Amino acid sequence: MDKSSEETATRRSEPLAVLADAASDYASREGLVPPLSSEELTLHAELLLARRPDLDASVVSVAVFINNALWTPTVANVPFDRRILLLPQCLKNESSCQADADEFGLLCEKCQGCSMGGFHEEAERLGYVVLVAEGTTVVRRLVEGGKIDAVIGVSCEDALMKAFPHMASGAIPGLAVPLRGGGCRNTTVDEAMVRRYIHMGEPPSRASWVDMDSVKGRVDAWFSPDSLRRIFGLAGDGASFGRGVAEIALEWMAVSGKRLRPALTVAVAEALDGNGSGMEARLEPLAVAVECFHKASLAHDDIEDDDAERYGRPTLHLEWGVPVALNAGDFLVGEGYRLISGARYPAETRVAMLEMASECHRALCAGQGDELLALRSKALPLSVAETLEIFRGKTSPAFHAAIVLGALSAGAGMGLIRTLRSFSDALGIAYQIKDDMDDWSEPSGERVPSLSILASIVGEFGDADERKSVTGWLGGDAARRASAASAIRAPWVSERAERLLAHHRNEALRAVSLLNVPPLESLLRKFVARLFPGIPPRNVSKTD
Repeated sequence: MDKSSEETATRRSEPLAVLADAASDYASREGLVPPLSSEELTLHAELLLARRPDLDASVVSVAVFINNALWTPTVANVPFDRRILLLPQCLKNESSCQADADEFGLLCEKCQGCSMGGFHEEAERLGYVVLVAEGTTVVRRLVEGGKIDAVIGVSCEDALMKAFPHMASGAIPGLAVPLRGGGCRNTTVDEAMVRRYIHMGEPPSRASWVDMDSVKGRVDAWFSPDSLRRIFGLAGDGASFGRGVAEIALEWMAVSGKRLRPALTVAVAEALDGNGSGMEARLEPLAVAVECFHKASLAHDDIEDDDAERYGRPTLHLEWGVPVALNAGDFLVGEGYRLISGARYPAETRVAMLEMASECHRALCAGQGDELLALRSKALPLSVAETLEIFRGKTSPAFHAAIVLGALSAGAGMGLIRTLRSFSDALGIAYQIKDDMDDWSEPSGERVPSLSILASIVGEFGDADERKSVTGWLGGDAARRASAASAIRAPWVSERAERLLAHHRNEALRAVSLLNVPPLESLLRKFVARLFPGIPPRNVSKTD
């Protein structure tokens, strides 16, 4: 055995419990909150090793246990039947294993010829799904399918580091135990640690865990024309004052969009209260009110931005004219407040809901106003910080209103509401960055100029020619706008924007980790993963 192999073997002989304790102490002292990217985990592992040379452990092992320390409280609160135990095929006894394999991995016979059979049996008895397969590929598939609430995995160091980005991109909490020994055959593992992780926690009842897809299916039914006529008070056949604009607004509401916000209102309420569909009668007006506010803002935004199409059809103002579209949007704002004020909650709860909704309404209008005034002045691009602040104002309040209406309906206190504010702020900024990046990814030759984080990045970090191309571009001719578009679409600009997106996405997830309400944490982590799928970007610079 050469010197390098001897050093590796020595590191791996270090009792994992010592690493786990050191990592836990470090994470606590530093106040770390998950999720951390693989780059951040590596940095903290190096810092810990610099402080504790006595550990004599690899950077990867230390990173694994820092990650474990961050996610342990979360995983402990995930029900067993919503966890997956992932075991590597190399744990099997090569000389005696008779198990077959399928597309997902090894079909363990639980023959007790190796430790894997015992782990498999214990975990399945508790309710786990158990897979014996290569970690990276399976984790990616499960994350993309949205079927995971927590993972406990056993794997080699190399596979664990490859799995970190997939776990982070899906906002999935996980605990890992590195294998002992090299190679990919007849490996061993700290069996006591694996069993401790498998049995960790006294999970809450499954009844309080919310399936967003199921909620969305129920909520969608509230937006059929017949349901909306009932909710809007238009179910009768007789003529009524203002019925024309109400019908136009109703038809605009019935047009299918994502309806993420009303579904989020209901899902948050159910995650906090746990009564499931029994809350629907009271939640229906709140969810519809949230969509009223959203659809009103879209009608007004389309006018302000002079957009021609929404949902694959002409925008409301192109179909009916600007005055009618403005009036229909205003009608929906009023209808939203009417629905909240008449919802079946105690008076003090309804007052809190109306105060919160009006506060978010004002903030959204102020943020949108800042963008419109910036466009009017043609003083673009703004700095990155200024643009992000406008994003916070124009997008975050809509998410906050949806989430907090659901939280207030379940009796949430102000401490939880404040944490949800931090979540909404970060989520709104990340959402707007992604929307901007998606807009500029279109291969059109010339895009209508608007406030753009990508243009702000060029104006702040580009070279002299690049900065010049985006200065005053809004008032320039076609050639000037084409030059600006070329600079904005440069790969280094997208890479910087991706880092900003990852940062604010992770800020949202860190706020989630502070909620201390496991079903709500799981719901919001999955919501974030759905909005921002994909692997978090690596650390890059313009010169990469």
